[in-house]
Amino acid sequence: MYSDFGERLGTIVANIVPQGGSTYVPPLPNELDVKDKIKQIIEDDDDAINIAIKL
Repeated sequence: MYSDFGERLGTIVANIVPQGGSTYVPPLPNELDVKDKIKQIIEDDDDAINIAIKL
């Protein structure tokens, strides 16, 4: 393994780690659409547990 393994125990390693190399950036949700959807879920005629799951 590493020749300095014993010396590195207990230290924080701060290396840059790539995240898959994808250039995909998910779209930001529209604030008004999100608010409308939350309002619909809250006003839904369902029990509190199902409403919480949907939120």
